[in-house]
Amino acid sequence: MLAKVNCAAIRGIEGRVVDVEVDVGNGLPSVNIIGLADATVREASSRIKSAFSSCKLEFPKGRVTLNLAPAWLQKHGSHFDLAMSIGILKATEQIGNFDIKECGFLGELSLDGKINSCRGIMPMVKALRDASIKRVIVPKDNVYEAQVIEDIEVLGADNLLEVWDYLNSGDDDAFEKGSPKSPVNNSGTGSLDYAEIKGQEAGKRAIVIAVSGGHGVLMYGSPGTGKTMMAERIPFVMPPLSEEERMELTAIYSVAGGLDEQMPVIRERPFRAPGTSVTVPGLVGAGAPPRPGEITLAHKGVLFLDELGERKRETVDILRLPLEKKKIILNKNGETYRYP
Repeated sequence: MLAKVNCAAIRGIEGRVVDVEVDVGNGLPSVNIIGLADATVREASSRIKSAFSSCKLEFPKGRVTLNLAPAWLQKHGSHFDLAMSIGILKATEQIGNFDIKECGFLGELSLDGKINSCRGIMPMVKALRDASIKRVIVPKDNVYEAQVIEDIEVLGADNLLEVWDYLNSGDDDAFEKGSPKSPVNNSGTGSLDYAEIKGQEAGKRAIVIAVSGGHGVLMYGSPGTGKTMMAERIPFVMPPLSEEERMELTAIYSVAGGLDEQMPVIRERPFRAPGTSVTVPGLVGAGAPPRPGEITLAHKGVLFLDELGERKRETVDILRLPLEKKKIILNKNGETYRYP
């Protein structure tokens, strides 16, 4: 029997809708995952089998084929586990008449059936919302981050058995459905008041002018004169983030894995201060797929490079293009990733 389940993938800092198609047929027992899936996605078969066994669910004994469409889009991450599991349950008729066409599923499975948190939940939920999906089930630890997106119902599940029970009974009482919590200070600058700077009138005026025009500032002077202290307080004099800027920053930190239950939304301008040993990949982003680097994490905020003269030349030169174009474009395995 064939089943189709809604999921999503991350491309850069944006989400893309992915259809998880499941076919269970006759043949020797096997699980084949196709559709440009990376090693983490292909390993899902082992996690799903153990989760089914732990939850007393029946895993099919025949040939199972899982296709992640569109096939041209590279798939990364473990968040496809839950959608694959639901597809197998639907294809083997272990789920009743629940209409899964209007529901999306995101989450990584543990061997005991627990649903673990994932990176990039917020932009993926947004992509599902834009595709007219009315409801999405996410890991319980990601529910507050996902609820930032409006006009879509978000349910936070703790384990696979809860989701299976809900799809058969329609009772969602076991799910996390609370309102988003007020996040704690997330940039470390919330208590740093610009008024604490005593003296340094020329430096303070230069910073205010630079902030007003969105310019950079080069500070030089003897050690201990207050250069770092003033730099750390720059976010205090910057204007508050707009709603659009908050959403954009939250998407970046979601993909980078910088959000949690206590900080589901970025509400303060970031202050990033990479050490003098930071590499070019650390600044612009690296990995497969590339994750945001320090330049991207400082978007709409402050990138503070202390001891600039002590840094390697290539790490300083790499800043030229992002400063001119206001974006970073990376090519990895034929794929193009763009970061603001």
